[in-house]
Amino acid sequence: PLYRGLLLWYSGQRDRAMEVWEQMCRDFPEEWCVWLQMGDAMARACQWEKAKEYYRRGLELQKPPRFVDGLECIAQICEITGDLSGAIQALEEELQVLAEDWDTTTGETADVVRREISRLHREVGGTVLYVTHDQAEALGMADRIVVMSQGEIQQIGTPKEIFAHPANAFVAQFVGQSNLIRGKWEGDQF
Repeated sequence: PLYRGLLLWYSGQRDRAMEVWEQMCRDFPEEWCVWLQMGDAMARACQWEKAKEYYRRGLELQKPPRFVDGLECIAQICEITGDLSGAIQALEEELQVLAEDWDTTTGETADVVRREISRLHREVGGTVLYVTHDQAEALGMADRIVVMSQGEIQQIGTPKEIFAHPANAFVAQFVGQSNLIRGKWEGDQF
């Protein structure tokens, strides 16, 4: 039914293609890939809200490890329709799925998603608050960082300032400088 629907769609029989795909959803309601295909069909028809619904349903039906294609599509639809905060939210959810299901917080895929989030933040303008426990995300995405511990601000600065001049041991460990030696200076001796 999937390919029959595609053939009908591309031969100009779009209403018939939609009937085939909708029947496929009724016949296979628990198959997540069917819902992603329906999302694609709705996107081709510029039915943005329905497309997002289908992509979201496909994601809900997947068992871990989930694929993030639907979230990428939702982000693109949100951007096309001018909903930049919705696009950012979908990309942030994509990062969460990558971390939870694929144990991937670094690497090319995560970096591409972070760059997209940063680009959208710049387009939104103004101040954007992004909360993360991931040092790479904080250092790679932020113009300014607030490092907190147990609700207390430890340091505020640019990523470069915080990395080069951590205010205390907690901040140093957060940015990855974990070779700390306890001691004190007496005169010119350590």
